[in-house]
Amino acid sequence: MSSMSKVYPLNKGNVEKHALENRGSYRLGNALNEKGGLDGVSYVGRDDVNVRTRLMDHVNSGKASYFRVFNADSVREAYEQECKDYHEFKPAENTNHPAKPKNHQYPCPVSGCEYCE
Repeated sequence: MSSMSKVYPLNKGNVEKHALENRGSYRLGNALNEKGGLDGVSYVGRDDVNVRTRLMDHVNSGKASYFRVFNADSVREAYEQECKDYHEFKPAENTNHPAKPKNHQYPCPVSGCEYCE
């Protein structure tokens, strides 16, 4: 079952515990708000095979302090969540719209986006 995690400090232990070795998307940030959520998302990403491995790439990058992961049931679900996050948060570290998954032509689920067709 697909699920969005809580926000956790970005470190090896938390990534291993909360990100499945499966497809998914994620949000990165550097500060928490008063409710314990990310206060500003600096980057959104996705991996269509193993989101844990992709998050591990960010652990030592120093570009983020916190993460939130969406463990998806399908590649399409992971892509759609990444697109929604990209449009909602407009992260500074993302210069391009999320790429479509390899061998798939799923439209962006956000109405009005040039990639929604």
